[in-house]
Amino acid sequence: MSIVRARLQSYSLSLRDPWPSADGNVNDRRGWILALEDNSGRVGLGDAAPFPGFGLETHASAGAGLKLAMARIVGTSRDGFAAVIADLTRLAPVAAAPAARAAIDVSPIATTIQPAVATR
Repeated sequence: MSIVRARLQSYSLSLRDPWPSADGNVNDRRGWILALEDNSGRVGLGDAAPFPGFGLETHASAGAGLKLAMARIVGTSRDGFAAVIADLTRLAPVAAAPAARAAIDVSPIATTIQPAVATR
């Protein structure tokens, strides 16, 4: 089993009420939906939505991190997936993008194709 396709879609959702911040009101929530598809047709989704004013990650940096990660993830087999994910934190755009890493981690397909890990 392997990841055969990755898609990325930007989104923006208007907030009902503005979120006050030191830099001014935040009126919308912007993020990215990551879709990973395996060779069985299963699709897992992850969401990266850094919030302005909470850390250094921006919508643009999350997107850059996800795009770089997608290039590494597509073609990865079940046996190699965990190593690829661990290696992503060494890539500067991904390391600086915790929301992007979370999108990859929470994608159900990511957990589906990883080898089972025994816990004690």
